[in-house]
Amino acid sequence: AWGKVKYSFNRKEKKDHGEGGGIVGAVLRNTNVLVIDDVVTAGTAMRETIGIVRKEGGNVVGFVVAVDRMERIPSENDEEPGPSAMGQIRKEYGVPTSSIVNLDDLIELLGERGNEQDMKRMEEYRNRYRATFYIPPILQSPSSSEDPDTTSNKPFTMVKELTKEEVDSKTDPSVNTQWDESTPIEEQFKELYGIVDGMKSSLLTTIRPNVGPVSRSMAVAKRVGPDYLFIANIHSQKFEDLKHDKTAQITFQNTSTQDWVSITGEATTTDNADPRIKQVYSKGVNAWFGDLGDGVHTGGPEDPRMALIEVKAKYIAYWKSTATSLGFIKEVAQASMTGKVADTGVNRQLFEKDIQSARDSSS
Repeated sequence: AWGKVKYSFNRKEKKDHGEGGGIVGAVLRNTNVLVIDDVVTAGTAMRETIGIVRKEGGNVVGFVVAVDRMERIPSENDEEPGPSAMGQIRKEYGVPTSSIVNLDDLIELLGERGNEQDMKRMEEYRNRYRATFYIPPILQSPSSSEDPDTTSNKPFTMVKELTKEEVDSKTDPSVNTQWDESTPIEEQFKELYGIVDGMKSSLLTTIRPNVGPVSRSMAVAKRVGPDYLFIANIHSQKFEDLKHDKTAQITFQNTSTQDWVSITGEATTTDNADPRIKQVYSKGVNAWFGDLGDGVHTGGPEDPRMALIEVKAKYIAYWKSTATSLGFIKEVAQASMTGKVADTGVNRQLFEKDIQSARDSSS
C-alpha cells in the first residue's frame, strides 16, 4: 500500500483455498477504487472490471491505463468514425479516464529515434482505426456541462488539503504555493543546468512587428552560466525581429520526463567578426548554411553569413519531474480517492538578482 491507499487485483479464475474468491488484496466493499490496466482497445475489460468492483461493493472513481491505442469502438460499419473506448466508458459510467501514453506519443517517439519504417506503419494503423474523439493522457473528470469525449485538460497542482478560507485568487494553494521556495538557489541552478545541458535543441522566440511572438527550433551553441549562445544566419528574419525588440525567450522540454524550462531575456547580435564563433562552431553547423562555391560562403566559421545571438537571461521558470512512472500512478490514485491533487514535480522561478549572481560566479 501507498500510505493509506491499498490495492488489490482480480484472479482470472476463482480459488477455493487461501484468500479464496476472485479478488486478492484489499477489500473493495464501501471503497473508492481507481482501476489501473495495461492497455485499452474496445473497453470490454473495463466494463467487466466495473461489474466486478460493483459486485464486491466498491465504487469505481477512475481508470488509468498505460497505453491508449486511441481506436474507435468496433461497429457494424467499421469504416464509420466513432468514439474511443476511453471516451465511451467515461460517457456511460461517468468516471474519469486517463492514460500514461497514447498512440500519438509512441509515434512521436519512433520519429525522434529515426525509426521511420515502424513509424509509418503505426501512422497507417492510426489513420485507419483512430477514433473521432479520444481522451488525451491527462486525467479528466466528467462534467454535466461538457461533452464526455472532449479533450480539455484539467491540470494537477500540489497535494494539499483545501479549506474554504484558502481558496481565492490570492490564497489558492494550487497557485500561491506552486513555487518551490525551500531549495537553495545554488541547487536550483544546478538542477536547471542539468536539464538544459541534456537537450540538443530549444525553441528560440522573438517578437516580430505587427505579428507577435515567432518561434523556431534552434540548437544551443553554448551555455555560459544562465546565458545562451546561438549560431545563426545573419540574413534570417530573426535578426530583423531583434532590431525592433531585443526580448527573446528560450524554451526547452524533455518529452520523456516532461521537464520544461522557460527563459526570458534580452538578446544581442554580433557579426562574423566575433571570435566566439570559432570557439563554438562545430562541423555539423555547415549543413544549415551550405557551401555556395565562391570560396567565401563556405558554411565554415569564416563564412560572413555566420553570426551569433546571445540571450542574457532576466527571468527563468522551470518544472522538474520528481515522480517515476509508477510514482505518477500513485499520485493520481491518491488524488482521485482522497480529493487531493497530484504532486509529480517541483516548479521553480529565478529572478534577475539571483541570475546575475549565477552569471558572476560562472565568469
